[in-house]
Amino acid sequence: MKRVFLYKEGEDYSAINIYENFTHIRAFHGCRTENLNSYYTEGITPLTKEWAYNQIQKTLETKKYISEERIISTLNQLWTDTNRVWFAVTKEEMVKRSGHYLLYGSELINSVLTQFHLRNELKKNGKPTIFVCDVPLDIMDYSFLENIIDSLKTKESLDHLSFPIYGTLSSDDIVSHEHPDSSKIYDPYPY
Repeated sequence: MKRVFLYKEGEDYSAINIYENFTHIRAFHGCRTENLNSYYTEGITPLTKEWAYNQIQKTLETKKYISEERIISTLNQLWTDTNRVWFAVTKEEMVKRSGHYLLYGSELINSVLTQFHLRNELKKNGKPTIFVCDVPLDIMDYSFLENIIDSLKTKESLDHLSFPIYGTLSSDDIVSHEHPDSSKIYDPYPY
């Protein structure tokens, strides 16, 4: 049976044993998507180089002055195959400090388009989206989970914490989604 730890700012969790009492932790994944259905059928999957290339091509299809060779070269220079998906422990982290995922999407694609001074093109596709997820504790990186537990024991806020999983979060673990108001999302690149 699924037992989900739901963090609420200001609550005292110092005496709770996460491992004994819970199977999942409520967390939030931010992105900018045009295709919500893929998340509910395939889950939240790590970025692949092929998918990133296709998204870059789609975004730059009207920018004929940037050659395919230049796109491929830039993508290859910046690519790291991490096979990870990141989550924030609070929704506030997504909106107030990690807004670039909501406004621009993938960090890799953002970096590639920045090389061509075209980052703002990413705001033209998709909608800022926060997925509310119940992440199984057994797929979380142990050191990140321990960091969360240590913060709870010392009554530190989790408002600033994020963590990765390696591989895909099952669509069964996606609870819901929402589209935050773009004007309320922190933009680290306001230019």
